[in-house]
Amino acid sequence: MMSNQRKIMLGIVCCTFLFLSETLAMDGNFIPPGHPGEGGQLMDAIRSLGLSDSRKTAISTIISNYQGEMTTYMDTIPELKKEMVLSVFSEEPDEEKIRQYCRDISANIEELELLKMKMLVEIKAVLYPEQVKQLQAELTGKLNFLEKQRDHRDEMMKECLE
Repeated sequence: MMSNQRKIMLGIVCCTFLFLSETLAMDGNFIPPGHPGEGGQLMDAIRSLGLSDSRKTAISTIISNYQGEMTTYMDTIPELKKEMVLSVFSEEPDEEKIRQYCRDISANIEELELLKMKMLVEIKAVLYPEQVKQLQAELTGKLNFLEKQRDHRDEMMKECLE
């Protein structure tokens, strides 16, 4: 039987492993060849719409307006995850410090996702109604793919705990 403290630490280590693996995937190290990553999926979906040059220019401007701030969050999240992992392996892991990293990571993810949705609203305003429907279908398909990946992570977590 494991003590509660050991179970908590094992859970934290497993969660940290999952966070780190997602961070590495974000950095491109574990994304399979030909897999564009989350941002690339949006770009692929937009490219599939057969846009006119004027709409391409308008969407390019929208993306450029958000790119800097989004990049800041995309750079900050992996750094926070890395710092959190390092703190777990310190002599005396501080649970409150780890919780603060989790809150900081969550806040950055929230802001990043909000920016993506704001950008998507602006992109949607540039498109014809049929293009909006096509983009929605493309992105829904991408989300279904990500859901399958999540199922794989659940299996990996079960294996880790056995």
